[in-house]
Amino acid sequence: MAKAALQAKVNALTDLSMIECIDRCKATLEYANPPEPLWNKDLKGHTQKVYDVSFSSDCTHVATAGQEGLVFVTNVYTGLKTAKPCKASFVMACALNSNAKLVATGGMENTITMTSIATPLEPTTKKQMTGHEGYISKLAFVDDGQLLSTSGDGLAILWDVQTGQQKSVFSGHFGDCNALALAADKPGIFATGSADRTARVWDVRTGKCTRTFEASDEVNAVALFPNGEGLATGNDNGQTHFFCVKSNALVGTGKPKNLKIRCMSIAIGRSGRYTYAGMTTGQMLVADTFAPGGRSASSMYISSHMLRQKSSLS
Repeated sequence: MAKAALQAKVNALTDLSMIECIDRCKATLEYANPPEPLWNKDLKGHTQKVYDVSFSSDCTHVATAGQEGLVFVTNVYTGLKTAKPCKASFVMACALNSNAKLVATGGMENTITMTSIATPLEPTTKKQMTGHEGYISKLAFVDDGQLLSTSGDGLAILWDVQTGQQKSVFSGHFGDCNALALAADKPGIFATGSADRTARVWDVRTGKCTRTFEASDEVNAVALFPNGEGLATGNDNGQTHFFCVKSNALVGTGKPKNLKIRCMSIAIGRSGRYTYAGMTTGQMLVADTFAPGGRSASSMYISSHMLRQKSSLS
C-alpha cells in the first residue's frame, strides 16, 4: 500500500512520461544533420607533414609535430607561437601539459624527451626517458605529474614526469600500438588502438585492461567519450566504429562511400554529440553520434558535410 501511494506521488509530480520525453527530444534535435563546418584559422610554420597535434587541457594552446623535426606551440586564439620551436629528430608524437610550459616528444628514436619552454626563447631539455623497444606513436599527459606513451612494441607505459621512471606497463596488444586517448572527465581511464585490429580500454589505477573491442581492420586512431563510457575507433579500411564501454558491445559503424580511403584520426566533441574523422583524402567527416539507428541512440552516421583541406596544406 505504501509503495502504491509513493508511486502515485511520483506520477503526480511527473509532467512527462519517458516515451513523451524521448519524442520531444527527437523533435527538437536535428539528428544526423551536423552544422556546416567553418574554417577558423590557419596555424602556419611547418614546411612538411604534420604528424601529431596535442592541445593543453584548457584548449588554449596546441603543440604540433612536423616531419621536418620541429615542434611548435601556438596560442589557439591569437595564432601566435608562444615559444621558440623545439627540435625533435624523427618526431612522430607530442604532448603538452596543462599550462603549456612542458612539451613531451617522441618518435623513431624510441625515446621520450621532456622539453621545458618556461623560458620561451630557450627551450631546455629536462629529461629523456627510455624503455620502449619500438617507435613512440602517441603521447598524452594524464596530469602534470604523469605521462602515457604508446609504441610500436605494442606497449603503453605510464611515466612519472618528475623522476622519468616507469610507473606501470600495459601489455596485451599483439601488434604496433598506434593510438591513445584519455577520457576528459575520467583521467584514470584511457584507450589504445593497435594494428592487431583491437582497441582496449585500461584503468591507470589497476594497470588492467577492462575492455577489448574487435575492429574491422587495423586501428589507426581512438577517441573516448568525456565520461569514458563510449569509444570510437578510426580504422585502416576507412570505417569508424562506436563501442559502448558499459555494455561491452559494438553500437554502430560508419562506412564512407569511397572504399579506398583510410581513417587516420578521430576525435569526439566535448559534449559527445559529434565525432570527427580525418581521412587520407584530406577530408574531415562529421558523424552525428546520436542519429537514430536501431534501439540505441548512439549509432554512427557519416554525414554529407565534409571539411576539405585547403590545397596549400594538402
